[in-house]
Amino acid sequence: MDFSESALNGIVTGLRQRPFGSDNYSNMRDTNSFEITDAEILDGRFTAKLEGKDSDENAMMDAQSVLGYVGDVLGEFYGP
Repeated sequence: MDFSESALNGIVTGLRQRPFGSDNYSNMRDTNSFEITDAEILDGRFTAKLEGKDSDENAMMDAQSVLGYVGDVLGEFYGP
């Protein structure tokens, strides 16, 4: 994170999921992560691209893997 340049890039690990119709969350495999790129920070908010990664070479795109997921995210920063 570089607040002076209003930029954010990184890796998100420790993913959890909640199956449709369930009230409970469960941990996803440790091989899963999201890569954050092209993030811009403006007025305490950021928008970024997300890409799902899975370090398991045999992983398939299914309920236990985020491999192949591509999307956008909106986030906010709070505090002083």
